[in-house]
Amino acid sequence: VATLRRLRQVPAVADGSFQVITALRYEKLGEPLDRAHLESLTEELAALGAFLWVMFDDAPASEAAIVQRVRDLADMAAARGVTVVLYPHAGTALLTGEQALDWMKAAERPNVKVSLH
Repeated sequence: VATLRRLRQVPAVADGSFQVITALRYEKLGEPLDRAHLESLTEELAALGAFLWVMFDDAPASEAAIVQRVRDLADMAAARGVTVVLYPHAGTALLTGEQALDWMKAAERPNVKVSLH
């Protein structure tokens, strides 16, 4: 969050000639959601007009619990007008684009999107 605050002060960012488009959050499924940190993070992302990309660790968790985490993230982000992007990656709980689409649909939040690479 402090890095995003400092970035907003960079003249090229402040005048719009350089845009920060995303911040990546590595979500630890075995730990409770840090709501205070997420509120600060989404506030900074909103000020930058940036997306919140999310990767999930590979801690054991049910799909229902993961979808609920996606909903919680999305609801907090939506309060600030921030889009959450599910980022599938090897070595995480979210491995494929197909799985990300399933989680996005199950979350039923309009501000949840999927990254494909």
